[in-house]
Amino acid sequence: MDSVARLTAPGVWTIEATEGIVLGAIESRPEGFVIVPSVGSQLADFDVPPYASLDAALAGVGAHLQGTCTLSREQP
Repeated sequence: MDSVARLTAPGVWTIEATEGIVLGAIESRPEGFVIVPSVGSQLADFDVPPYASLDAALAGVGAHLQGTCTLSREQP
């Protein structure tokens, strides 16, 4: 499944499926970029340590969903 990450607040990107379903978020924290899944979504069982970069987190989400996760160019 392909997805897109949209910046929704400073340091927070909402992850949406191409159908517009919210799957979770990526949060920038002191320990790194953390995936915070939405309950009941395809990311609900995604439990990994923080990623070192936003690009690595996007790649991890894409791999888990067996698709791609790209960063939206839209500004909030």
